[in-house]
Amino acid sequence: MQKESVLTTNSPLMMRPHRRQFVIGSESFRVYDDWHCCQLDASTWISYCPELLASWTIDANGTTWVILGVAVETLESRSEPLAEIAQTASADVPNLYASWAGRWVLIGNGKVHNGCLGTSRLLLWYNTRRSSLGIEQSSFTC
Repeated sequence: MQKESVLTTNSPLMMRPHRRQFVIGSESFRVYDDWHCCQLDASTWISYCPELLASWTIDANGTTWVILGVAVETLESRSEPLAEIAQTASADVPNLYASWAGRWVLIGNGKVHNGCLGTSRLLLWYNTRRSSLGIEQSSFTC
C-alpha cells in the first residue's frame, strides 16, 4: 500500500492555480482569501494574487494607474515608470511604455496595456461577458 502525501496550501511545494494572475471586473473577486482587491475607479476593481507585484500611481490629471508585474525603463534620460506616469497627462501615458522592459501590464484610464506579450509570449485571456459568477472579468497571466 502506497502512502499519499498531502500538501497543504502553506506548503512550499504546493502548485497553486491562479498564481500571479489577476481579475478585472465591476466587483472585487477574491480567488483565495489572501488575494488583494483594490478599486481602480468608480466602476473597476482589480483583484490579484499576493505574489503579483502591483505598483500604483496617479497621473497629472488625477487618473489612477497600476502596473502589475515588473516594468523597467530602459532609457537613461527617463525616470522609472511610476515617476514618469505621475508627471504625464492621462492621454499621453501610453506613449511612455515603448521603452519599458520586463513582464508587465499597465491598467488605467479605462484601458489595459499589455506589455508582456511582445517579448515573453505570455498567455492573455480576456472575457467581457458576464461569467457564471455574475461578474464581468478579465484575467491575464504575467
